[in-house]
Amino acid sequence: MAASSPALAYPRPLATWPGMCGLFMLGGDLFAVAVSIAIAVLGRYLLNGDFELSLYLRTVPILAVFAAVYALNGLYPGITLNPVREIRLLTLATSIVFVMFTALLFFVKEGPEYSRAAFLAAWLLTLLLVPLTRASLRALLARRSWWGCPVVIFGNRDKAHEIVQGLRRQPQLGLMPVGVFDDDYHQHVTSSGLPVLGRFRDAARYAQQFGLSRALIAVPDLTGERLAEMLDHHSEAFSRVYIFPGMSGLSSLGVEPREMCNQLSLELRRSLLLPRCQFAKRMMDAILGFMLSLLLLPLMLFIALLIRLESPGVALFGHRRIGHLGREFKVWKFRTMYSDGDRILQEHWRKFPADRREWEQNHKLRCDPRVTPLGRILRKTSLDEIPQLWNILRGEMSLVGPRPIVTAEVPKYGKSFGMYCRVVPGLTGLWQVSGRSQTDYQERVDLDAYYVRNWSPWFDIYLLARTFFVVLKGEGAY
Repeated sequence: MAASSPALAYPRPLATWPGMCGLFMLGGDLFAVAVSIAIAVLGRYLLNGDFELSLYLRTVPILAVFAAVYALNGLYPGITLNPVREIRLLTLATSIVFVMFTALLFFVKEGPEYSRAAFLAAWLLTLLLVPLTRASLRALLARRSWWGCPVVIFGNRDKAHEIVQGLRRQPQLGLMPVGVFDDDYHQHVTSSGLPVLGRFRDAARYAQQFGLSRALIAVPDLTGERLAEMLDHHSEAFSRVYIFPGMSGLSSLGVEPREMCNQLSLELRRSLLLPRCQFAKRMMDAILGFMLSLLLLPLMLFIALLIRLESPGVALFGHRRIGHLGREFKVWKFRTMYSDGDRILQEHWRKFPADRREWEQNHKLRCDPRVTPLGRILRKTSLDEIPQLWNILRGEMSLVGPRPIVTAEVPKYGKSFGMYCRVVPGLTGLWQVSGRSQTDYQERVDLDAYYVRNWSPWFDIYLLARTFFVVLKGEGAY
């Protein structure tokens, strides 16, 4: 290759090691499994467990079984995994191992010697700690020099910039863009700072020289025979190719590849719109909503008392919102504003007219003069939302779903309003864990539509887990 050829934008050693990522993921998984089993066994033993602790040392080889089953389910090296898909695979793989262990104990007739409570606790703790450990490792290691793999991008300037920015915002995916190939390039550097290495046909030479094995194709007009020819041409250079079909709003969660008439087709599922899925979601809401209501009742009574002591007025505030099938219902929250909030807001707008535009755009004010000091704390921690558990028990809301909107917001949803009305709004959702008030309204509409299109029980579990950490950090709340 000519000496004047553009260099890869890769300050790290190009000998990146997906195997190193896999080793860390494997180590984290085995650590989480071992800790889960240890906590379960020790906890049961301290609660008057009638068994010998040494008995459980014989279960150490089961860690190798976890590693094997996880590997067979494609969980290593642990890069490029969708977090929702990862939770589903981890849940299934973990359950398989515990079922296998149960069957083994049955056949060797040693089952009665082991504590069933410890077994169940270990199962549940593993389901919780393994995904948590993986997420923590990614957050810690994502920007290390050896994390992930370099990837080159086939695409025009604008599309390449969009993809590069997306990959840089999600370093935990493990795909680090190092260069762009563009058949219509007129300069040697993209707006993202990546070098344009040449035309599509030059990619194989770079792959051979630098040991590149992954490519990302983001050329929307490159379809059919041209795409097949391009894939065949580079089949020996790149062992893994990611294709962006240019279909925004869709996720692999709700799409299944099918072969029809010797051609690739995509089956799109709208699971959340199916009656059986809505029934299953309602059962989960009722059970978890009831348990959370009992658990949080003392906290709710304490907050209500503080509100009454801080300022005149009732502790709860009801607001009319639009729900399932366009029906109106009253959403309950703890009161976070002064009782004469409307008067305060009008006076504020007279002094600061620019804030009226912020209100008209987002129906929120970053520095709302109506909010009480206690109310700011409740909003920052999202504790003001707890009374909506009553809405969940009544079936007016779900634990996870689009945020309930007011009548004035309907025009902003446009064509997406019909889809919004077909599902039950939620206490938390994709918008709440994606920046909340830091996102603009159109992003919120897009996120709600994305959730409806791509719903699955695993998606709900993922969003509930994300909500917990978002609330702890207070991200995007005001």
